[in-house]
Amino acid sequence: TNQEQPMSSSPQYWTVSFGNKLVSFIILVSTKLITFDTVPERVSLISEQINRGSLDANIVTGSNYKSINLNQIAQVRLLLNEIKIYYRDNTMKDLSVNITCREDKISDDILESLQKRLGGQFTRTSKQNSRFEVAGRSLILLLIGFGGTGFCYWATLGIGDSDYHGRYRGIVSIIQLIGPNGMLCIGGGIILILLIYIISQFIKPPMETLLTRKGSSKS
Repeated sequence: TNQEQPMSSSPQYWTVSFGNKLVSFIILVSTKLITFDTVPERVSLISEQINRGSLDANIVTGSNYKSINLNQIAQVRLLLNEIKIYYRDNTMKDLSVNITCREDKISDDILESLQKRLGGQFTRTSKQNSRFEVAGRSLILLLIGFGGTGFCYWATLGIGDSDYHGRYRGIVSIIQLIGPNGMLCIGGGIILILLIYIISQFIKPPMETLLTRKGSSKS
């Protein structure tokens, strides 16, 4: 017999799809925020269980499962469709969890719902993200861009004019057609787009919204 986790009344939930292999669930009930990942095939079943008011523990538990008591939350931060929740567990250890929403509608809806559930103990502020954090994200993007370009260039050199057979023959033929110089041009174009994006972020850093518990030292 499957064990089930009872849920309080009026649960709210959102799903975020990451391709055809992974779907994230974000569930908000009166006292908890629950997040976990699952496969697309289980979305309908889990949705039915949430609407019924209970969850099969065999489906939702795992290394990616998080259940956060709302009274343990110190701060909620929304930046670029990513919600970061700072909280303390039962041992008073400071922890955080990231929720990637991918869409403005989902991230804004989650934040609004959280604010209502958290109540008057939290203050809401909005401000521009610091340029120091923008610089950190920009460095990571550039490293990925240069590293990816270098790897593709090296891989194309390795393939050369060799004759390949089998299931990957079509892909190899396209790579050979592009050639090492073509890979450099494609990579250079991607890096140029990244640079334009980074410059725009420095000129006008994105806004971040914070829900902070009154009296919390979190900043």
